[in-house]
Amino acid sequence: MNIQSIPVSSLIALDMPQKKIFDSSIKDIKNTLEEPSESQRQQALEQQAQTKAHTVYRSGNNIIGVLWADGSVGFGSNSSVASEAINNAYNSNELQNLKGEALTEKLAQIIDKAFSKYGSGVDAQTYAPNDAPNRGYLSHQIDWMQDYPLSTKRLDNIYA
Repeated sequence: MNIQSIPVSSLIALDMPQKKIFDSSIKDIKNTLEEPSESQRQQALEQQAQTKAHTVYRSGNNIIGVLWADGSVGFGSNSSVASEAINNAYNSNELQNLKGEALTEKLAQIIDKAFSKYGSGVDAQTYAPNDAPNRGYLSHQIDWMQDYPLSTKRLDNIYA
């Protein structure tokens, strides 16, 4: 193998980039890592208190997911039957142009249908708006299982 010798005087310097590629990404990361201010914390707590549950899904005594009255959902696993059904509905545009109560009701139907395959393994409790628990109270109670549900028999073994 031969390596040619090139004189330094014949090398051409590269132009400095006009924009540093990672500057904006680093700023975003720093902003994400910064502790929220007291007013930001208070605002987040108020928002959690205002977001009420529409339906709470349980297996035994464990909360496995919540459909919030604003149409957002939180399930213990992104690979859960309910999460998959919701993603399929969004991908097929089944939920297109739905907002507010219409969106929430359609999501409830989709989730109920997805869980109906498991019989009595999942209980759904729907709340009236004035009686519903809020996001701050419920969100930390969701059971974050990795693959719920594989089968109701598996759940019976875990939660028995």
